[in-house]
Amino acid sequence: MTGHFSPVYHEGQIEGVVHVFYLQEHLEKAVSGLEFVRELTEELQTIYAASNEQIMAIQPSGEISNIAGAFLENFWQPYSKGELIGQNIYELEAKGLFEPNIVDLCLKEKQRISITQSSRRNVKILSTAAPVMKKGKLEKIIVLSRDVSTEEISERRQEESDHSLVPDLTKKLVYRSQEMSELVKKLKEVAETESTVLITGESGAGKEVVASHIHSYSRRAEAPFVTINCGAIPENLLESELFGHEKGAFTSAVEKKKGLFEAADGGTIFLDEISEIPLHMQVKLLRVLQEREVVRVGGLVPIKVDVRVLAATNRSLRKMVATQTFREDLFYRLHVVPLQIPPLRRRKEDIAPLALSFLEKLNETYNKEKRLSREGLQLLESYQWPGNIRELQNVMERLVVIGKQEVISGDDVFRAVWDSESEEPGHLTVRGIMPLKEAVQEVEDQLIRLALGKYKTAAKASDALGVSASTVSRRMKKASK
Repeated sequence: MTGHFSPVYHEGQIEGVVHVFYLQEHLEKAVSGLEFVRELTEELQTIYAASNEQIMAIQPSGEISNIAGAFLENFWQPYSKGELIGQNIYELEAKGLFEPNIVDLCLKEKQRISITQSSRRNVKILSTAAPVMKKGKLEKIIVLSRDVSTEEISERRQEESDHSLVPDLTKKLVYRSQEMSELVKKLKEVAETESTVLITGESGAGKEVVASHIHSYSRRAEAPFVTINCGAIPENLLESELFGHEKGAFTSAVEKKKGLFEAADGGTIFLDEISEIPLHMQVKLLRVLQEREVVRVGGLVPIKVDVRVLAATNRSLRKMVATQTFREDLFYRLHVVPLQIPPLRRRKEDIAPLALSFLEKLNETYNKEKRLSREGLQLLESYQWPGNIRELQNVMERLVVIGKQEVISGDDVFRAVWDSESEEPGHLTVRGIMPLKEAVQEVEDQLIRLALGKYKTAAKASDALGVSASTVSRRMKKASK
């Protein structure tokens, strides 16, 4: 303790002493504490600035009191960050700046909610609003948002047949990743040529979608786009389907029929699963590519066709050539311009926009108003998706059709992705031959996801796995990036 002594004089005599004292040690600690708070605040601001999420504090009246993190400029145009602070969220909604109002929904439901919001310019963001209570009274609402806008390219193909209740939601390109941006740029360049294109990628990755967009961007866009799955048609019918037949060519050929190459004349034909064409048929396909003409089954006269050929496979044609199950000359005829579609697990930035796009369309189809929780989205982003986009679409449909709650929770997603009825849902797998270190990490990530799905919390999951809770949290954050 330190202090300062001052005498009190009266008529020249000292009548007393005033002792002003203070606790120097406590004061120094207080100052030190303030310095720590300042440094902590600066550190948090740095973290907010580096994140890809916008953090907005809103008063119960609707007034925006603070904005941190990554400001979503495209969503809030024409307002700047500084202009938004002090604005009322209800007034901005009334002006048509965005919809719906997540603050209003949060206050009505009195709990944390996650929804997709759209601006007047159709910029989409995924927002989570959480009420902050103090002594039982609402103090503010915190809203975390991130951009999930997607680039959707217009579809020029014919609509799917009416007998299908659920539209094929993969008939548009929805993406946000750099990998897909580069692929789309390349396919636009390729579309302007007449070159044969070989599209490769895993099953469900979107090879037909890419093919349809090559056609849509080409000079043949108004002409037919004909597709055939070479692996889905019996071998004895495939030749007739592709090249047509003359009347009497075989027992059931009661009249002549054009093949798909003739049907695609002037346009584009897409040969999916080209690897499944038998060797004797590969010779005839090679003739079409070389001579631009077909001969119908049972016919003798060549018929000229003006067709651009796009082909796709999920197998390695080079390996098939090496094993003599695919003709080398046909391979080089097809392999003029190769396009490879990366699997969904290697472009996780696309999972959120794809899932939300599917959800929007499925809500419309089934007249639902389902919303995806942040926990649900994070679990979707952490899954490996061996079935790629097709599997994601099926999971989203399952969640919309079977789920009873409006908000799709993390538990709902886990049950839809992994079979929760079994004691140990799912199987631990690696995607083929890879470096041992990567394989170990992939299996560990799968184990962590399974444990989290079963035990719900990082603490319980870590106990089951024999690791720390921080390790589980850190690995899941890393996997979701």
